[in-house]
Amino acid sequence: MPKWIKLIEVADIPQNGVVAVEADSQGFAVFSVDHKMCVTDNICTHGRTRFCDGYPDIHAIECPSFMSFYEGGFNGRDGNALCEPLTDDLRIRPTNVKGETLFVAAG
Repeated sequence: MPKWIKLIEVADIPQNGVVAVEADSQGFAVFSVDHKMCVTDNICTHGRTRFCDGYPDIHAIECPSFMSFYEGGFNGRDGNALCEPLTDDLRIRPTNVKGETLFVAAG
């Protein structure tokens, strides 16, 4: 059974945005895609920028480095890179809602 890290109250997650959360000495980006709460590391695999400075689209989350140039990003449901020069996929972490609180699996 995984260790669960308490992240944020569900009511504090913006409907059309990304929020940075520091927990357990780690930085996470929390966002919603297809009405599902998603969590990944807060650092992009390509540009070394923070996802909390980007924004989620209907099915994707854009890296802030690409918002002006490529208009691409990552599939928010599975983390797959959607365009070049992105080559490394994101790790979308397992989540769990208990009561009104969002938790993410450690590791």
